[in-house]
Parts: sequence; C-alpha cells; structure tokens
Amino acid sequence: MSTLSVGDLQGLAANSNVVTVPTGHKLNVTDAAGLQIGGSAVVSAGLVHISRTTVGTAVSSVTVSGAFSSAYDNYRILITGVDATIQTNLKLTFGAASTGYYASQKYDLFDGINGIDRKNNGDSILVCVTSYNESTSTSFDVHAPNLASRTNVAGVYHSNGWTGWFGGQLATTDQYTAFTITTGTGTITGGTIDLYGYAKA
Repeated sequence: MSTLSVGDLQGLAANSNVVTVPTGHKLNVTDAAGLQIGGSAVVSAGLVHISRTTVGTAVSSVTVSGAFSSAYDNYRILITGVDATIQTNLKLTFGAASTGYYASQKYDLFDGINGIDRKNNGDSILVCVTSYNESTSTSFDVHAPNLASRTNVAGVYHSNGWTGWFGGQLATTDQYTAFTITTGTGTITGGTIDLYGYAKA
C-alpha cells in the first residue's frame, strides 16, 4: 500500500471539498499538513511525535534534553508502563529550576482514601502517585515551556487503584529546553516517555 503526499494532490480544484483516494492507497494527514483550498488551511497535523525516551532500570530520575524549542508553543507528555519499588510521587521539573513551582495534585484510591498534595513555591510539580510493581501511566500538557512566559502544566494519571489529576505553574519567564521526571523516593523501572508537540495553526 502506497501513501499519498501533498504533491499527489496538486491540481485539486480550488472549490472542491472532496479528495478521492484510490483503492489501495492511503492519505497521510501529517504529509498533508498545510494543504490549502481557496486560501484556507483545511488539514492540520495536530500532535506531532518528537521523541521517545526509555526509562531504564532502577533509576531515580530521567531527563529528556532538547525537548522544547521554538517549533512548538505547547506539548503533550505521555509516561506509560513505569513500575516503582515503593509507593511514591513522580515529580516534574524544567531545566535547572529547583524552586518557584505552584501546584496541586488530587489523588483518590478505590477504597475511599483521597486527598490533595500542594506545592507553594516548591521544588517540583507532582504528576502522579505510583504503586509498587504496577504499571503507572500519566498524560499531561505543558504550555509555553520555551516561551518567555510562565510555564503551565495540566494532566491526569492512573496507577493500579490510584487515580487523579494535577495542575501547576512554574512562576518564571525563563525559556526551557529540557524536563526531568524524578521519584520522591525509591526507583522506577521500565516504561517510556513520549513527547509530542502541538502543531501551530
């Protein structure tokens, strides 16, 4: 099966709203990003995968360097399949910033245990509660980490019986290119960190 690209669509009628894809072919939407009909963009690439980082074995922190750039204003980070040696929080930091984080994390367990952890000019943003030897997953958006403005974060997570949401801000206007995930205690093993950029309109 072959893939059609923007070049294959040359000659499309300006007033047409139909693209015919021959049987046995597929249209790659990423390749077609920026396609315009009548002067208006009609295809957007949406989320663009930037990198995948393997967490490793028995590590207490993972840094993703060269993550943020001027290519994107906003990002999505997915952490999946992580096993921890002890129940703990995973913490998010940007660059070398070790203070100025303001955030809240809501946690809830299936048996009724629940609460909120907060950071008031703290050292990080809490992005999930991990469970011992259980695959942890979290998904969150990062707004403007490489712009000269405050960096905001919002997301959700699940780990065995724990689930919750979190949000926060790094109250500086510095521009960051890297982020780090750190354990509150113990170590983590396995899983991946996928980084996506939100395509600009």
